[in-house]
Amino acid sequence: MSAQGYRPADGAEYEGIGLAFRQVAQLIKGGTNVRVAAIAMDGWDTHEDQGTEDGGYLHARLSELARGMAAFFTDLGPAAGDVTVLVSSEFGRRVAESGTGSDHGHGGVVMLLSGRKVSSSLIGRWDGLGTLDSGDVPEFNNLFDVYGSVVQGQFGLTDAQVAEIFPQRRYAPMKLFSA
Repeated sequence: MSAQGYRPADGAEYEGIGLAFRQVAQLIKGGTNVRVAAIAMDGWDTHEDQGTEDGGYLHARLSELARGMAAFFTDLGPAAGDVTVLVSSEFGRRVAESGTGSDHGHGGVVMLLSGRKVSSSLIGRWDGLGTLDSGDVPEFNNLFDVYGSVVQGQFGLTDAQVAEIFPQRRYAPMKLFSA
């Protein structure tokens, strides 16, 4: 599909990583039967100047991602009801600062944005920061269980079918979507 002539819906303004979301929106709205798409965004390996709501490098990266996802869902309009975006990283962060930032750790955050009704604003197990794993946030929810639960919810797969996708893992489904 040619990008020439594609006009996002009113209010959808794409920049930075949003341009990749724009391509996916164009494919979806163009009727190409997109089932799964992956977008990569680098620049998350921040060890300093992570920032706060007033600025900083990590704040800027998260803001760019949020603007891209907002434009994507605005552009999709009613088609967003069939779309789920999963944002994850291969590493978490340590709880304690190491100078002006933080180092790699175990547990991280997974963000889920969906046009479908999600079961809760906090999904999965969260035991807080009272007990750390050698200074790291423990891994309360396995990332493969999150991925598998998204695939299961989006495509109506059985537990056994999801287990075939990740054959080296024991799949423990999570309730992500409400009826």
